[in-house]
Order: sequence, then C-alpha cells, then structure tokens
Amino acid sequence: MVTLIGLLALPMLAQQSENAFSLEKERVLGEALAAGVRRQSKPLEDARVDAYVKRVGAQLVAQLPGSAFPYNFEVIVSEATEPISLPGGHIFVPANLLLSTQNEAEFAGVLAHSISHSALRHGTRSATRGQITNTASIPLIFMGGWSGTHASPPQEL
Repeated sequence: MVTLIGLLALPMLAQQSENAFSLEKERVLGEALAAGVRRQSKPLEDARVDAYVKRVGAQLVAQLPGSAFPYNFEVIVSEATEPISLPGGHIFVPANLLLSTQNEAEFAGVLAHSISHSALRHGTRSATRGQITNTASIPLIFMGGWSGTHASPPQEL
C-alpha cells in the first residue's frame, strides 16, 4: 500500500509545473503575507534608498519574460542580509543587505535571486507539494504511520 501511495504521489511532487494556486490566489496570498511583514517590521524612510532599490528591481524585472506579477520592492530596517521574497511579487529588502554588499552588481545579484523565487512561484509550488504529501499520507494514518507499526509486534518494556 505504501509503495502504491509513493508511486502515485512522487511524480506529482517531482513535477515543477504543479501548482494548486491560480495567479489570482497567489496575488491575494502575497498581499496577506506582505501585510504581515509590514506589521512586524519598520520601513526604512529614506527616499533615495527606496528609489535606488526600486530602480535596480525594475531593471531586473524588465528582463523577465512575461512577468506574471507586478513586483513591489520595499526596504525595511532589519539586521538580515537576505531579502524576503513573497508570492505575488512582493520583495522586502533589508537595509542591512545594502550595507553588506560590495557594489551594485552584487546587490543586483542577490535581488535577482530573490525575484526568481517569486517569478518561479517557489512558495506556492512548495505549498502545493506539501498539500500533495499530506493528502498522500492520509492512508498511512490507518496503517500505523510511515514505519507500518501494524506490521511488527509491540515492543515490551
């Protein structure tokens, strides 16, 4: 039975194109997650820095073939050095990233990596794989889990 479940679920997990989220649902999810980041962080209030990040981000997004989302770049006060890439094109750039990169090319490389996560819809694809795995594992509940505890005698203490 476990083998059958694996044979049915693994191909779905391996397909990169599997995504249970429509583009509209992904946009809505991204908005909700972005609102949460905004509530928990402080924006960097520097118009020049904001304009710089948006300019570099827009130049990178312009290179995407047929972008599915309007990208939004926001600079936040944070000790982190990795941008937060959310579904639907929301990218939060920690101010510390700007301080930790050597030059614009390095900053653009890190930002492009973050944009690619959103463009390739990694967040919702990962959530889809999680849903498939959860659904495929339901029969295991009735079989005693992954190890098949019903197949072996109980251990004595």
